[in-house]
Amino acid sequence: MTHKWILSFFVAAVLGTSAHAQEFPAQPIHITVPYTAGGVTDIVARSLARIVESSLGKAVVIENKPGANGTMGAIRMTTARPDGYSLSIVPVGIFRQPVIQKMSFDPIKDLTYISSLVDYTYVIATRSDAKWKTVKDFVGHARVNPGMTYGTPGIYSTPHLSMEEFSEKGGFKFTHVPYKGAAEVIPAVLGSQVDVVAGTGSSALVSFIEKGDIRVLAAISDERLADFPDVPTLKESGFDVVAKAPFGLVGPAGMDPKIVAKLDAAFSAALSDPEFIKMAELNGVVVKHMGPEEYSAYAKETATLERHRMEALIEKAASSNK
Repeated sequence: MTHKWILSFFVAAVLGTSAHAQEFPAQPIHITVPYTAGGVTDIVARSLARIVESSLGKAVVIENKPGANGTMGAIRMTTARPDGYSLSIVPVGIFRQPVIQKMSFDPIKDLTYISSLVDYTYVIATRSDAKWKTVKDFVGHARVNPGMTYGTPGIYSTPHLSMEEFSEKGGFKFTHVPYKGAAEVIPAVLGSQVDVVAGTGSSALVSFIEKGDIRVLAAISDERLADFPDVPTLKESGFDVVAKAPFGLVGPAGMDPKIVAKLDAAFSAALSDPEFIKMAELNGVVVKHMGPEEYSAYAKETATLERHRMEALIEKAASSNK
C-alpha cells in the first residue's frame, strides 16, 4: 500500500510539472534590464517585450536596475524563484566583474541561459579634421606621439578591452579616458577631449558622419558593417582584434527545460520581426541568437576567456604604475 502511494505521488508530481510547463505563463513575466531606461539595451528589451507579449499572451514587464557595472540583473537572479517569471538581460560584463571584485553570484552556477539576443557593433571614430585619415595613419601617428588618448563608454567595457588589445598589436601606447556611457563618447571626440573613440555604430554616429563631423577609421568586427561598407575592419588593416559583446536573456538556476524552451522560442521568433530588425539597425546592434544549449556553452567558454583578458589588463595596469 505504501509503495502504491509513493508511486501515485511520483506520477502526480511529474504530471503536475508537465502541466505547469504547458500552461506557462499564467502571470506577467518580469525582466530586469541592468541599465537605465532609454539606453540601447533597454530599447532592445522593450521592443522584444512588446512582441513577446502577443505570442505568450501575458504582460512582459521591464524593470530597470542600473548599477554594479551591469550585473544587477544577475544578482537578482540568485534570489528569484526559477519559475520563469523573473528573468534578466545580461551583458558580457557579468563574466568580467567577478575578476574585479567579489560578487554575490557565479555566472555559470547561478544562472539558466535561455536566449542570446543581439550583439553590439563597435567602431573606432575620430573628428573629420583629424590628421589621420585611416587607421594605419593613426597607428603611425600614435607610435611617435605617446600622449594620444581614446574614449570609451566605460572602464572594463568591451571597447576598452578591445582598444587595449589594439594598442598591443599595433605597437603603440595611448591613454584611456572612460566616460559614463555611450551618449558622452561622441561629444568627447567632437570637443577634442580625446583623439579617437571606440563605441557602437548607432544611428547617432551615422548622423554625425552625414554632417561631416565624424570619420570612422575601422570596424572592430569580423566583417565590414552594413552602415559603413567602405570602412575596413581592424583585421583587414592588419590588427587581429574583434569586439564581441552579445547580450541575452537568463533566469535563475534550475529552471524547467520546457519553460526555457518556450521562452527561447518566443524570443527567437521576435528577433525576426521586421520592426525589431529595423530598430536594431538604428541602434547599432545585430541579431545574435543562440538557444539554451549553445548559449550555455558560450557562457562557459566566455567566462574563461574574459577572466584571462581581465587578468592581463589588470597586470598591465599594475606594471605601468610601477
